[in-house]
Order: sequence, then C-alpha cells, then structure tokens
Amino acid sequence: MSGMLHYRKGVEFALRAFREEFAENEPVLLWLKTRLTFLDPGNQMHVLADRRVRAIYDDYTREQMRDFYHQADCLLAPSRGEG
Repeated sequence: MSGMLHYRKGVEFALRAFREEFAENEPVLLWLKTRLTFLDPGNQMHVLADRRVRAIYDDYTREQMRDFYHQADCLLAPSRGEG
C-alpha cells in the first residue's frame, strides 16, 4: 500500500485481509508506504501494533517506487475512493 494511512485509504481492509489470510507464525510482512506526517492518529497505533506490519515513511523517487513494487509479491490498493 502506498499513500496516506487515512480512513479514505481503507487501511483497515488491508489489515483485515492480511490477518485473515496469514497466521501469526507465517513468514510474511505487510509493508505500508506513507509519510510520517500522513499517518491518521486514529489509525497509527492500531496499524503498527502488529509486528508483521512495517511502515516506510521516506520519500521515494519514481525509480525507488518502481523497485519497491517489483520486490513485492502482491500490491494492495483498498481505498474507498481516489481523487
């Protein structure tokens, strides 16, 4: 996932699907790409409480984002709507 960890982005849908699909002992990670200033305070603690969930706060260039996507096994975009 990339962008703001905000209600509109549907982070809770990604987390629910991740937790339903994978047991806690499975060697999987859910990476969330955001900016530190974009974390919705209501979601921040809930989202990052799972040790299998990692957040990246750094700004990435287009090339870095391309490489990030290419390293992933799956890309989620569970948003409620985009502009």
